[in-house]
Amino acid sequence: MGMALAEGIMLLGTERNSDIVKGTAYGALIKQYDEMSSTVSVIKHTANQILQTTSYYLQQTFSRYKGTETVAVTSEFGSGIGPLYWSATRAGSTRYLKLINYYGVDSVVDIVFEGPYSSTVKVITLTAPACNSTNSLPQLGGESTSILHSELDESDGKFTVSFGSPCELKVVIA
Repeated sequence: MGMALAEGIMLLGTERNSDIVKGTAYGALIKQYDEMSSTVSVIKHTANQILQTTSYYLQQTFSRYKGTETVAVTSEFGSGIGPLYWSATRAGSTRYLKLINYYGVDSVVDIVFEGPYSSTVKVITLTAPACNSTNSLPQLGGESTSILHSELDESDGKFTVSFGSPCELKVVIA
């Protein structure tokens, strides 16, 4: 999970600088499962099985929940340099705030949206049991990555997002 989130932090940077960065490329897209297990790839395979890695689910989440325009974010606590990283985009009236908690303990974020918004937002969470969790073939323990869907209600003019793990990605959709 930690390695995939490191990739996600780089992707947040590309979103925040999309006027300069026009695209990204990924090395080791597909590789054989038993080939150097410590190296990262998006999809691993054996002769008869395919495994989507945590990196796969991170890339999938980033591609599903994206805007067409970058939105400025104002923070009371700096510019998003560890343990919390973020990027905000929008497509029409839909806003996407991606938050990565990278080895942060008990991280909590209060979000205040400008302009009109709903009193309930959707939250997509990519998580795993531990920062060093990886997905494995079914006979070796199976996938540890989970994608959770939830909703969050506004309270006192803000949405409070709590991270349940020191290594998580959350996408807030308003």
